[in-house]
Amino acid sequence: MLCSVLLLSEDGDHVRHGAAPSLPPEYVQAIDGSAIGPKHGSCGTAIYRGEPVVVTDILNDPLWEDYKDLAVANGLRACWSTPILSGRGKVLGSFAMYYREPRTPTGEEAGLTEVATRIAGLAIERHAAKEILSRTQAELAQASYAASKGKAAASSVDEINQQLEAILDNAKKCLELLDEDKPDIASFRGPLTNIAKNGQQALNVIARIRSS
Repeated sequence: MLCSVLLLSEDGDHVRHGAAPSLPPEYVQAIDGSAIGPKHGSCGTAIYRGEPVVVTDILNDPLWEDYKDLAVANGLRACWSTPILSGRGKVLGSFAMYYREPRTPTGEEAGLTEVATRIAGLAIERHAAKEILSRTQAELAQASYAASKGKAAASSVDEINQQLEAILDNAKKCLELLDEDKPDIASFRGPLTNIAKNGQQALNVIARIRSS
């Protein structure tokens, strides 16, 4: 017995290699990416129909018409394939049992196929769930980073605005002093000093943003 698991591609029209530890690598490579349909061997047909397909002799079965030369060249004569279903009944792929001679499944072999197919379905769904979880975690991390950057930028803008408002307030004081009949030059020192200090603080914030 040589077993394989094929997965249904994302476009829903082709098969992808899943696992086939005992099948010849040349055969696995040739089958990977092939289409599903009503006459596409045991696996492509089982996935297409959504029901088991038992081919007892590949050489004499019309489902294998386009693949029999490939199968025989790799020493394969029988193939029983069962669709792998999700918990909701969606076809995920197929589990196949190959033999090197024409063969009809016994009751025990049919039971084994059912168990193996169920385990394969659970494994595929678990793997898919882990991939979804991994993608979600990455997206959340990216969103969190973007949010933290956004908060930092908003905080920096607030700091700059505070310094600009202080500069404007001190500039107004200077203008008010100029409107006096006899402005005291010494009285300009405080507001002008504050303007210089606030301007420098604003420049420091801008430099911090550029370096982050």
